[in-house]
Amino acid sequence: MSQLPNLLIVDDSVDNLELLDAIIRHHGIEANVIRATSGQSALEKTRDIDLALAILDVMMFGMDGYEMAVMLNENRSNNKVPVIFLTANHISEAEIFKGYNSGAVDYIVKPFHDLILVRKINVFLDLFRYKQDILMDTVLLKHSARELAQANVALQKSKEKYRTVADYTYDWEYWIGLNGEVVYMSLSAERTTGYTIGEFIAQPTLIDTIVFEADKEIWDTHKQAEHNCMPGEIAPEVSFRVVAKNGNIRWIDHICRRIFSDGKCLGIRASNRDITEKVGIEGELFNVTVEVEERERNRFAGELHDGLGPLLSTIKLYFQWLAETNDPEKTKLITEKGNNNIEKAIQTTREVAQGLSSIILSKHGFVDAVLSFTRNINELQKLNINFDFNSKARFDHLRETTLYRITTELINNTLKYAAATQVNISYFYLREKSRIKFRYTDNGIGFDLSLVEKKKDGLGLLNIQQRIMLIRGLITIRTTPGEGLEIYIEMPLD
Repeated sequence: MSQLPNLLIVDDSVDNLELLDAIIRHHGIEANVIRATSGQSALEKTRDIDLALAILDVMMFGMDGYEMAVMLNENRSNNKVPVIFLTANHISEAEIFKGYNSGAVDYIVKPFHDLILVRKINVFLDLFRYKQDILMDTVLLKHSARELAQANVALQKSKEKYRTVADYTYDWEYWIGLNGEVVYMSLSAERTTGYTIGEFIAQPTLIDTIVFEADKEIWDTHKQAEHNCMPGEIAPEVSFRVVAKNGNIRWIDHICRRIFSDGKCLGIRASNRDITEKVGIEGELFNVTVEVEERERNRFAGELHDGLGPLLSTIKLYFQWLAETNDPEKTKLITEKGNNNIEKAIQTTREVAQGLSSIILSKHGFVDAVLSFTRNINELQKLNINFDFNSKARFDHLRETTLYRITTELINNTLKYAAATQVNISYFYLREKSRIKFRYTDNGIGFDLSLVEKKKDGLGLLNIQQRIMLIRGLITIRTTPGEGLEIYIEMPLD
């Protein structure tokens, strides 16, 4: 019986290590598992040992995953160990390249689906076995001329195995030439779309044709950015849907770059990953997250921020207005409006105590809830909010709640920090594309966005970005000191 390939798993959390080990054993992966809770311990345990694969946690105490990956392969000239990084955080492009330069072949973001991890492990174990087969065949070549012919056959078979692994890679890879012709198309194209390589070669524009109608604008914008890339630049990654040959909708993560040789452009190299299953899992996770968040928000008086907070801000503005006037009529008007808002604040406090969310939002939907929210602020004549919309059509509660929370958060921030006099909000429901386009601007003092992102000061803004990412939406933020704020959001409803 051949020796089992060695599989290294490293995580400074014993619980995470136990979970990885349990997944490997549960799915019957045939490998000798070497466990370690630190980079130094892992290096000591694997010295002079051939490894088929290493699964490393990125963020570890002491020696992190990147440093450990470099040291693991430092003295392995002919038997480099492929590394899969596990991370619980969103990673930047720079961190991705840092990982690949450290020897990474893939990233897996926690939480992950067991089958995704298991399939990746099996691929690399198969590759390791194929490599061992080739090494054994090479030894046989040295023994005799007769065995040489047999070894050549075995070597050819091994090459075919490698070619099979390349062609049947999980990702759909392709290369488009300068004249739009398909230079290379991996077999995964047919697995993902149902269309054969021959169909793509015969009709190079088929890639554009099968893009889901509602996502064509996103795809065209990406292609324009892609064609403007200079040598060494990579177009921004984009997610969109395609319509498979059988009519099914598949979600795709797409990344590409223009390839150059001696300064000459050879075309575009692209990699498409089928993330349909991932999107489904993320959708379920998002639903659960939002439901739990809303439940906890009610339980721990989360409505104080979204309901009572703006009312108190409004009451504060009334007091400021009262201090600025000696006119008895205005004083009477301000007092009446102030009392009304105090009554509303008391009612809101009761609702919070009873664990209620926005009643208007639940009963009448996003548009009426925003109109009600902005009407009270406009009455102050300190901040004018203009709200344009094309439809009062309802959509699912979770996305209505998400967009409403974002809207009130932005208005609250403008009241507190922006020193603005005008806010413009536009909301357009594109029924035929099943998408929503939302734009928010104010004429306030603005801020340095790069500084906020670097220091992680704008937790409200970061929370908005995270919410939009979870529902596969797009968000663009434009602001500079003295230039106000503009936020554009586009999100799918399916």
